[in-house]
Amino acid sequence: MTVPRTVTRTARIRRLAAAAAAAAVLPVGLAACGGDDADKAAENAAEELIEEAEGGDLDVDIDGDDVTIEGSDGAIQSGTDLPDDFPEDEIPLVGEVTFGNSTATGGTTSWTVTTASDDSPDDAFAAAKEELEGAGFAVDGVESGNYAQLRSDAYRLVLTATEGTGGGAQLSYIVSAAG
Repeated sequence: MTVPRTVTRTARIRRLAAAAAAAAVLPVGLAACGGDDADKAAENAAEELIEEAEGGDLDVDIDGDDVTIEGSDGAIQSGTDLPDDFPEDEIPLVGEVTFGNSTATGGTTSWTVTTASDDSPDDAFAAAKEELEGAGFAVDGVESGNYAQLRSDAYRLVLTATEGTGGGAQLSYIVSAAG
């Protein structure tokens, strides 16, 4: 039986994402010992762990809360900042970025960004949707409560707003190419 290439790629991305999560946690424990040597040892240990899980040669860069993993099939950047390659000039965000992820594989890139706002989920969602519509996005599919599928000429986007952990709102932007 032949496994479709997309299934194989999806499985590899899932393994890489799981390894990225491990890479984000492992350095915290190892670096607790302190110093630049401990930080480098943590990064090397994470790289070895991910390479073993993925079965290939990968480059892992851990910079504080941000982890970047690059390999022959693509790259993942994840952390508490907006990903370097996020198209912020085309996709306006409402609130302060608390999480950012960029996944590049097969010639396409997708992003997941979470922001925090002091506004209520309803108000933050309305403000974010208005900003996106002002940037050329329109509802394309389901819109219900604080959930909407939007599309521009270049991107598809899912926007959600929920109650934040400390009050206010947490907004989630899931973005991919419009292709």
